[in-house]
Amino acid sequence: MARILIFSLALSLVPNLATVSQAGPQRMFGYDTWSLGRAGSQSSFGADVGVLFSNPALLSDLDNRIGFGFLLLKPSLKASLMERPANADIPVSFYDSDVGIEGSNLDRPLPTIELRNARADNEQSGAAGYLGIGLVQSLGFDDFRLGLLLMIPHSGIATFASNYPDEREQYFSNTVHFTRFGEWSEVFTALLGAAYRPLPWLSLGASVEMTLAMGASLDAFVPEATVQDYALANVAVEAKPSGRAIIGLNAQPLDFLSLSLVWRDRKFVKVDAEAMLNLWNFH
Repeated sequence: MARILIFSLALSLVPNLATVSQAGPQRMFGYDTWSLGRAGSQSSFGADVGVLFSNPALLSDLDNRIGFGFLLLKPSLKASLMERPANADIPVSFYDSDVGIEGSNLDRPLPTIELRNARADNEQSGAAGYLGIGLVQSLGFDDFRLGLLLMIPHSGIATFASNYPDEREQYFSNTVHFTRFGEWSEVFTALLGAAYRPLPWLSLGASVEMTLAMGASLDAFVPEATVQDYALANVAVEAKPSGRAIIGLNAQPLDFLSLSLVWRDRKFVKVDAEAMLNLWNFH
């Protein structure tokens, strides 16, 4: 059974405040305090800066504003593992044999008693918070709007981790990890966009969603290959912006009827890693 609790607090100089964050349950509930609990209708009817993601064309319906807000996501998720029969344990003798290492297959199961972590359920209950800053300006033009939205996670600029979805995870956490199972990446996000209304019933808009791409390299030197508890290492980390385009169209021929079309480019957080291991006295 999965439960997700949402707590949202907003303080604005004008009504409502926009908040948007990374992949997680907020994609189901909305990207700002206005759209929380509105079943996705913010793609056709929007009242806050969060439309920069849902449909930037709706930005033309907003008045000049600036606001601040805080969004707290508290998952309550648990994956319970079934009982494991004792005869499924891997003995040390299996690992010492040549079974399972033919060719290039080196993913042998470790002896059960040698695993770093014991087999356990996966439970996610950690809270994730985001500070939002939203701005809308007309720049003196009645049918034009410029919008900016910043989402700053409480954990820092970027926090994310990788997991294996199969038996290779035994070498690490030794539990199961489902897609976005309460382990959402927290990355600083910025959206900048503009909207124009050429006709009273038609609006066009476009925005750019900016996030971070990371790169890391590890250069390690082991003076003695038979001594595994001493090594020297240098680490280099690089972070650069990465973005995608969002284009929206909204037609409202009647007050109660709104038709929208939104196109979003693909989005991903890319992490490049390179490791160089140097061994001395190992020929």
